[in-house]
Amino acid sequence: MLVEQKDFKLAQSIFKNRKLYQYAYGGDFPVDFTKRIISPSTVSIIAIQLGSYIGVEEINLLGIDNDWQSTKGYYHFYSHEKPSLEYY
Repeated sequence: MLVEQKDFKLAQSIFKNRKLYQYAYGGDFPVDFTKRIISPSTVSIIAIQLGSYIGVEEINLLGIDNDWQSTKGYYHFYSHEKPSLEYY
């Protein structure tokens, strides 16, 4: 399971029987998930980075709609100040 670094300790207590990997933002190309990765605005960006990291040669994007970024603010149902896993 891939978990953001700020949620890693909490994830360890919730997902005790799973292998956990952590990521953090602030990286650059080439993508390396053992180091910081590029800060994404959507989960699609993380998936593209992960595909690149594991050597996927062709990535096809179907039905991804990102126009919400130009029409609305950046909102989530959880606070960005606290680990997001505590709400699940």
